[in-house]
Amino acid sequence: FSVCEETAAATNRVTVRELSSLRREGGTVRRHGHEIEVSPIQCQAQKLPDLLAALAEAYRKVFEAFLADTTGAEGLRLSPLPVSDRYSGPVRRTQTAQPLWSAVALALAQLSSKHLAMLQELKIEISSKGLAADSLRDVLSAKVSAGSGPVRLDADGRGRIPTRKDGYSWCRRENDSDARLWRLEAFMLTRRATGAGYELGGAKAVQLDSVEKLVAGTKVCGAPASEAAAADDAQPTFDLINAEDLDPAPDGNTVMEVAAFLTSQGCRVAAINAASAYQAGGGASTGGRHALE
Repeated sequence: FSVCEETAAATNRVTVRELSSLRREGGTVRRHGHEIEVSPIQCQAQKLPDLLAALAEAYRKVFEAFLADTTGAEGLRLSPLPVSDRYSGPVRRTQTAQPLWSAVALALAQLSSKHLAMLQELKIEISSKGLAADSLRDVLSAKVSAGSGPVRLDADGRGRIPTRKDGYSWCRRENDSDARLWRLEAFMLTRRATGAGYELGGAKAVQLDSVEKLVAGTKVCGAPASEAAAADDAQPTFDLINAEDLDPAPDGNTVMEVAAFLTSQGCRVAAINAASAYQAGGGASTGGRHALE
């Protein structure tokens, strides 16, 4: 990512431009060869979390439209994407440096691993001019610096989500803009920690050194067709046992605690977690409240 002046040549770049004729179709993204047309994103609410969510979705759509065909392109050139209110008036603060780069970071978190890998080989340029361009460069530099090392967590908070009147139960129940943003923050901190490690209260950095092995070993498995089962229409049978009915009883009743206990008893164990069939990470990367991930 970089910031360039509006007058800089866009050689071998896919460019993005606002199309006023699409104004009534808020957030529309259309690809025509080496040009992507966008209409202003419409956001009914004016709270910053709502604006960031709407803006992040727009950047994600633009990135996906760009990555759909990168033939002959070395990168993407775009100006800060426009956001309009319910009366089609421009929302200026979404084009300032801090909200813009925060929205871009949220958009990147929602991209697939395949798209992220493609971006590693390409250039993304945000074009602006004068003091606005300088501000964009300064904030980008600060964010790159902050994200280049381990996540720094204070010894008291330890990266926990905040509590409300009902403790932590809001995380699974509430869906207001603040709740979604807090869940997103937790997701992005977790994602950074798994990639770059973390520091707790200024102590030595901890690296999670098995993450790459875990990702590389992830597979999609399907049960092979059984000729014998097909011949006599047999169905597999399972015995379902609650954790509290096991004898001896495990120390805990979470999936991993019971799995570890059964392994210690000599069993071959598979621990299963519900997962999204459509999006890696499910709704976790968009602040969703029902995301088991």
